Amino acid sequence: MIQRVISSYPMRFAFVVGALATALLIVHYRLLLKRDTSLFRANRHRTGG
Repeated sequence: MIQRVISSYPMRFAFVVGALATALLIVHYRLLLKRDTSLFRANRHRTGG
């Protein structure tokens, strides 16, 4: 039953779209985090703390 639902095209398409969206979100979050940490480091360095 479950395997038949997964093997059907619409479910597979939805799964692929969900996986792509999740991957994009993770990459975007990582880039955002990296930029924030670099900004934080620059600010801390400028204040001498």
